[in-house]
Amino acid sequence: MKLNQAPLYAASLAAALMGQVALAAPVTYDFSGIIDSGPYLDEPLSGTFTTVDAGSLTGMGDEYLNLASFSFTFLGQTYSLADAHPTPVAHYADGAFLGLDLLSLTLDPWYGFVSGFFALDEAYFAYQPSQGDAGYGTVTYRDVQASVPEPGTLALLMAGLGLAAWSRRRPG
Repeated sequence: MKLNQAPLYAASLAAALMGQVALAAPVTYDFSGIIDSGPYLDEPLSGTFTTVDAGSLTGMGDEYLNLASFSFTFLGQTYSLADAHPTPVAHYADGAFLGLDLLSLTLDPWYGFVSGFFALDEAYFAYQPSQGDAGYGTVTYRDVQASVPEPGTLALLMAGLGLAAWSRRRPG
C-alpha cells in the first residue's frame, strides 16, 4: 500500500464499521408533527420510540422491528406502548426506515401512525374522535443516534485524520 493511499483505506474502514455499529443496536427515534386536517387542525404531536436490536435487519425487502419503548404526546395526553394494539413496529424497506406502524383503537381519539410505502416522507398520523370527523397530520422522524457518534466511530475518525496528517508531512 502506498502511503498516500492510507487515508483512503482508513476512511473506507471507518465507513464500513460505522454501518455495522448503526445496525447492531436498538435505534431510538424522536418524532414530531402537526395536524393538517380534521377537528384538531394545527395541534402538535411529539414523542419518541426505541426499536429492539436492529442487528436482525438484512437490508433486503420489507422488514419490521418491534418496539422496546414508545411515548407519544397529543392533545395534552401522553400515551405509551401499552396503549397500542396490535404490537407496533418500525418499518424498513431495503434497509431504509419508512416510519412507524402503530394503531390504538381503545382510546378517544383513536389514532394511528402509518409508515410510508416507498419513502419516509410518505409517513403520516391519522386520528378519529368518537364524535366528529377524522383527521391527518404530518410526521417527521429523527434518528437520535445518527446525530451522536459512537465512541468507536470517533476513535476511527481521529485515527484516519491523524494518518492523513502524518502522510502529508512525510516527504514522498
